[in-house]
Amino acid sequence: MNNQAKKNTPLNCDIKTQLDTPGGDYVISENDQGVVVSRFKDDVWDFYPYGPIKNSKRVHFENIPAAYRDEIKSIAYNLYFKIENGIGGFIEISTLHSHIQPLRKIAFFCEKSSISISDFFNSADKLILFLEGIDTKGSAAQFNALVNTLRSYKSKKLPYSVYKGIDISCIRQRIKELNYENRQHPIIPQRILSELISQIQELVVEVSAYNNKIIRLLKKMSKDPGYGLSRATQIEDYGIDVIKPFFGDAIKTFNLVNFCKDRGISNKTNLYEYINNVRFLCRWLIEAYSGMRKGEVYSLTSSSLNSVQIDLEEYWLFSGTTTKLVPGQKLTTWVTSKDIINAYDFLKSFSLLIGSHIGLKKSEIPLFISSDHIARTKAVFDGKVILMGSNNNNPKIPNEEKIIIDKNDLDFLYRVNPFIDWSNDDKFQIGKVWSFTDHQFRRSIAFYAAQSNMVTLPSLKRQYQHCTFAMTIYYSSAKNSYLSSDSKHIAYLLSSISLDAEIYGYIENILLSKDELHGPKGQFIEKKELKVTDDPRILKATWIETKKLAKKGMFSCKPTLFGYCTSTSNCDGSLTMDIPACIDCKNSITTIPKLKKAIDSYELVVNSEPNTSEGEFNKRFGFEILDKLKNYKNKIEKRKKYEYSNKIS
Repeated sequence: MNNQAKKNTPLNCDIKTQLDTPGGDYVISENDQGVVVSRFKDDVWDFYPYGPIKNSKRVHFENIPAAYRDEIKSIAYNLYFKIENGIGGFIEISTLHSHIQPLRKIAFFCEKSSISISDFFNSADKLILFLEGIDTKGSAAQFNALVNTLRSYKSKKLPYSVYKGIDISCIRQRIKELNYENRQHPIIPQRILSELISQIQELVVEVSAYNNKIIRLLKKMSKDPGYGLSRATQIEDYGIDVIKPFFGDAIKTFNLVNFCKDRGISNKTNLYEYINNVRFLCRWLIEAYSGMRKGEVYSLTSSSLNSVQIDLEEYWLFSGTTTKLVPGQKLTTWVTSKDIINAYDFLKSFSLLIGSHIGLKKSEIPLFISSDHIARTKAVFDGKVILMGSNNNNPKIPNEEKIIIDKNDLDFLYRVNPFIDWSNDDKFQIGKVWSFTDHQFRRSIAFYAAQSNMVTLPSLKRQYQHCTFAMTIYYSSAKNSYLSSDSKHIAYLLSSISLDAEIYGYIENILLSKDELHGPKGQFIEKKELKVTDDPRILKATWIETKKLAKKGMFSCKPTLFGYCTSTSNCDGSLTMDIPACIDCKNSITTIPKLKKAIDSYELVVNSEPNTSEGEFNKRFGFEILDKLKNYKNKIEKRKKYEYSNKIS
C-alpha cells in the first residue's frame, strides 16, 4: 500500500474548504495480508500492523465534535501521509497521536466560539484566548509542539497557513508561566541514579535465581486451564469438575513457597504483577544504559543484544528500530554496556515463554511482549501482538528510602540548571522520593557521557561511567555516520547537550573549587577573585555570562593530563603529552590534588611496563613526563610557601 501520494493542493489555502482530503473509503492501514484495518471514514485509525505497541498505535476521533471531525481527520491525514518536513521525512505515529490531543481541544474551542479551524489558525486574538484556557504544563507543551510541527514544514509543501505574519511568542510565554520549560526532564543526580541502578541490578540477580522455577510454573498454568486458581474460578469460569491444585499447592510443587511468601504473592495475579514490575524496572535500566526512547526500547526483540569488536575494543549494542512508521521503520543501533546482560536475559526468558505460547517465531518476539497473552488463559490470540502497557508508571522500587531527595541532590539540580526554582517545585522537595520518567534517563546518560572526561563523578557507578565513555567514543566515530538519518537518536542529544555539560564542568570544577587554582589561567582566576558561590542567583548569572562567551567562540574548557585548558584555539599539546607546553600555556589550570592524582596514575602506568625493549623505551619516556609533573608540583608548593611566609611576616 502506498499512502504517500504527491500533494497538489494550492498553497496557503483555507483548511476547511481546500485542504486535501481523500474519500471516505481511502485505506489508512492494512495488515500484511492486505486486509484493510482502517479507512479514512473510520473514527479510529488503527496502525497496529506497523508496530506492536498497544494503544499508542490507535488514533481516536470519536470524541471530537461531529461538525469538526472530518476537518481534524483531514489535518491528520495531511500531516501523516502527505506532507514532508524540512529534512525530507515524515512525522512519527507517536507524534501524530500527541498532536490529536491539542487538535481535539482546538475543535471544542472552535465549536464554542462558532469559528472554523482555519480562522483559529489565523487569528492572534483567538490564539491568546485559547492559551488562557490552557492550565496544565502538558497541554501547553502539546499545543506548542503541534504549532511547531505545522510551521516547520517547507512552505512549498504546506497546504494552509498557520499564524502567518502573527507573533506566536505568546505560546512560549504561556509555557514559561506554567513552569514547563526545562523542568520536565531534569538530570538525575549521580547518587540517586546509581542507587536506582544498583537496586534494579540486585533485584534482577535475586529473582533470576528462581527464574527456571517461575517459568515452569507459568508454563504449567498457561497449558493447564484452571491450574493454580481458586475453586470458584475453576468451576464458574472454566467449568472444571475435578478440582485442580490451588495456587498454594502449585507453588509447593515448584518450590516457590518462600519466594512468594517473602514478596507477598498469594495468587496468580500477584505473581504476574510482581514479574511485570521487575520487567518494568528492567526497561528503566535499559533506558538508563542506552538513552533509548520508550518506543525504541519497545522495538527490541529477544535477539537484539550483541557485542561487536571495533579497533580491538568490544562494544555492546542494542539493535532495534526508530519509532518512525512512514515510510517505514528504520533499523538502527544503540551503545549499551555488558552490565545490562542480566536484565536482558531475565526479560528474554519471559518474552520467549509468552511469544512461544502464541506461536511467534523466536526472532520476532518483542522483549516487552505483554503477559496478557499468557496470563489470560481463555484468551485467543487474534494476530495482534501487544506490549506491556504504560499503566504501571509508578513501579515499586525495592528500597525507596535510599532515593529520597536530600540537600546535595537539590544543590546538584541548581548547579546543572540554575534557571529553575527547584526548591519551590513539589516534585523536588527535600525528603520526597525522586519521581523518575523515561526521558530523565535519556537526558541523564547524554549529560554524563558528554562530560565523562571533564568532570569527576565519584557518586556514579563505575560501570555506568564506563558505559558513558564507550558511548562517547562510539558515537563520535566516523564509522557510525549513518546515525545522521535519525535526528532524535541519543547520539544527537549527546551532541546538543555537550555545551551545557562543559559549562557545568567549568563551574563545578573550577569556579566552585575549594582548592586553590594554579597555572597561568588558574592564578588569573584567583587574583581577579572570579570564583563564585553556589547561590542560585550567582550561578544563574554565571551560566548566562559563560553561555554568551561560548556563543561568541570565547569559551572552552577541556580536560588535560593534570587539569584543564581554556584555550579556544586548536591545540594538540595535551594529546601529544607536550607537558612543558601545557605547563607554560597561559590557558592552563590545575590544582595540587589534580597534579597528585596525575602523578600517581602515571607512575602506576609506567611501573607496569614489561621488561622488554619496547617497555624500556616507554619507561624512559614515562619517567621524563613524571619528572616534569613532579618538578611542576614542587614549583607550585615552593611558591605557596614563599607567599605564606611573606603573609605572616
